[in-house]
Amino acid sequence: MSRRHLLLSLAVCLACVALTIATPAVAAAQRVAFTALHTYYMSPTGDDGNSGTSPSSPWATPNHSRLVCGDVIIAAPGNYRQAWDGGLVVNSQPSDCPSTQGGIDGTGGIYFVTVLCNGNIAKCYVQGSGNAGGMVSLEASNWAFEGFGLYSDTIGNGGMRGFEAYACASGTTVLHHLAFVNDVVAHANTAYDTNECAMNHNVPGNGTDYWAVVGSIAQNANDDPICLAAIDDVAPANHDTKAGVHVFVGGNFALNNQNPACTVSDGEAIMFDTWDAHGYVGTGVIENNIMYSSAWANLQVLMSSYNSSAPNIQVFDNTSYHSNVCAPWNGYASGGMNFQLNGQFPWTVDAYNNIDDENVATAGCFGEGAIYAMLIGGNSAGPGRTVFAAGGSGIHNIFHAVYGSCMSTCDPGNNVSAWNNFSYGTNTYESPGFANTSDLMANHMQIPYACRSYTNTTACMGWNDSTQKAAANSVIADLTPTASGTSGKGYQPPGACKPDPYYPTWLKGIVYLQWDGTNLWEYNGLVQKPCGL
Repeated sequence: MSRRHLLLSLAVCLACVALTIATPAVAAAQRVAFTALHTYYMSPTGDDGNSGTSPSSPWATPNHSRLVCGDVIIAAPGNYRQAWDGGLVVNSQPSDCPSTQGGIDGTGGIYFVTVLCNGNIAKCYVQGSGNAGGMVSLEASNWAFEGFGLYSDTIGNGGMRGFEAYACASGTTVLHHLAFVNDVVAHANTAYDTNECAMNHNVPGNGTDYWAVVGSIAQNANDDPICLAAIDDVAPANHDTKAGVHVFVGGNFALNNQNPACTVSDGEAIMFDTWDAHGYVGTGVIENNIMYSSAWANLQVLMSSYNSSAPNIQVFDNTSYHSNVCAPWNGYASGGMNFQLNGQFPWTVDAYNNIDDENVATAGCFGEGAIYAMLIGGNSAGPGRTVFAAGGSGIHNIFHAVYGSCMSTCDPGNNVSAWNNFSYGTNTYESPGFANTSDLMANHMQIPYACRSYTNTTACMGWNDSTQKAAANSVIADLTPTASGTSGKGYQPPGACKPDPYYPTWLKGIVYLQWDGTNLWEYNGLVQKPCGL
């Protein structure tokens, strides 16, 4: 089911957008020094025959055999060539991973070579054209990209994907440790995805493991005609079976991801898709994201019927609003949060402390199909099979929908729907009273070019980390819940470090980096982090 406008020129849009709001000053206490093992330089006008060791002798691409984990490549602002045009195809494998020195504390623990844009977000950009896969194609492991902006000239059959982990070299290719931090992808066929080319449905198979999208933006970026999500982890494969989080989607903003062509399946903001294709057993986390105005569900977890798998999937602290904008479904039900679980494999799926508010009764475009705040589908879960838990004492979700009738099993107010003996759990069914959805829908649906005046996406979405307040009429302020009992539910802006057992230790030191012309720093203020990471 789920394998799966023209963009104004960048120069014109830069001229037409008034960038009058500067990033607030960041206090020194909000950062820690990052010691790179080696620092290299890259430029749109560079040459891979250069030394890469100074801004005056930059490389054109990151593909160099000398790289080790803990290195940082400083990318000069400008327009980089897309993957198919000999540009950002990343196929060089770093060595010595993880690092054992340097980083934020001298002991290393860095799993990546980081390609870091020098300056505000999206000043390093790729303006994609054609239909040849990803604008940035990752075909090797242990890479992170930070601060980049990717924009496709067209969408649909003529469009490009954004950052793609491309594990298609063989039926046994497994990529791992790939991270996209503080990036912006807009007007694309998908923003951040894994691709194993549906080469097989076997174990161990091919695919991607240890994959993260952190503090990034996906706008109008699920337009692939084969139907995908904007942030789409499809058919992962196990690099190893170690305990801990293997897939992390946290602190992202997925807005206005609409694909009218997808009238049969998909078109989500975030999806964990077919994790049974290769018998995957890792832990995956969808944490602290904001999603609104998707073609279908804002969030989906999908089980198919391929190979026995036992992942642990945690979905919490997410804010979801106004989904199913253009999904017909021929009278069927859908949810803002959709859990399509057939129940036959021993998955563990927990959903808690989320907010979903659906303000229309039936899907847009076609006006068919009931929309619930949450829908749990699939076959009956039996002993030893899928365990799905929603909410619970102290960790209840806030769910609200206006459809008004029940298909299958519903709460008394018909806000959620559960099928085939799945339980919808213990939750609170009320409107969260979002602060200003009128402003959200009128003013925060378009490509976020103004983010170029900020050092991070969370600030662009309204958060001032210095004052710990959201700017009025911003995405974060507009989707702040005001109803009684909603405190601590849904998206939580970053603050002082605090424990989070689901934040990956393998992201240590890279969320998020900045270069001041002399030194590298890891800053707070993009997402909530545990201390020491």
